[in-house]
Amino acid sequence: MLIHQSDTTAPESLTPEGLCNLIEFSFQQEIQQSGDRIRRYLNENEQVPDLSDSVSDLVHMLFKQLSDEVDHLFLKEAVIIFPCIKHHYNGNEKVIPTSCVDNSVYRNIQGTHKVILNLLQRLRQVLDSYAVKITWSKEWRDCLADISLFEKKIFEWIHLEQRVLYPKINQ
Repeated sequence: MLIHQSDTTAPESLTPEGLCNLIEFSFQQEIQQSGDRIRRYLNENEQVPDLSDSVSDLVHMLFKQLSDEVDHLFLKEAVIIFPCIKHHYNGNEKVIPTSCVDNSVYRNIQGTHKVILNLLQRLRQVLDSYAVKITWSKEWRDCLADISLFEKKIFEWIHLEQRVLYPKINQ
């Protein structure tokens, strides 16, 4: 789903400011919560008992790199990009000329999105598309469900930014 059910009736949610708020206070929080659960499991299990040592090491490495990329972009958006967008827009109308999301900034964001998507794809490959074996522990199966949810929310967040927010402010 592109926008949460409760947000579809609020026209202000489709303004640049509304989209920034939706991303920051809904998508980013959900992604961070899911990421925290995954991180907690991986920190408690240096070697995932249900995986080979090499696959377990790779999962740890990929998830660490993925969460670092996501956290860094969230911080950049929350501290620099979103406040700038909110300051320069009144509804859908640009009231102050802005370069907060000029072509170089947008290309950087797109590049980070691509890195994140590539890391997600690699993690999915390593984890066999999150296929679960009944013999695996409940904790690991729950972690895989969290990884799948994490991936879904990231796809929705990136889609919302690339297809709705940034095109709206680059008109």
